[in-house]
Amino acid sequence: MHNCPHCQKPSVSSIRLASLGPARSMKCRACGGRIGVPYGKSFLAMTPFLLGMLLALISAEFVQSIPVVGALIVVGAVATLFLWLRIVPLEKR
Repeated sequence: MHNCPHCQKPSVSSIRLASLGPARSMKCRACGGRIGVPYGKSFLAMTPFLLGMLLALISAEFVQSIPVVGALIVVGAVATLFLWLRIVPLEKR
């Protein structure tokens, strides 16, 4: 559980944090305050997924191997989720 920036109570699960984006906010379950994530760190956390997609497109053109393309996308998505849960903080909205 992640702490709400308003009430400092653990009220946001990792799944709820992963579903947030810079343009999306939600209410804290404990105090009802609006919370979201900052633009800069969320875009930084999305970089591995975007790189994985770019490499998948390039490898699909040259390698033409579905397992390689799928592996690149999955590795990028897992790295992005890991970064999202580690470096993207909650902020007041």
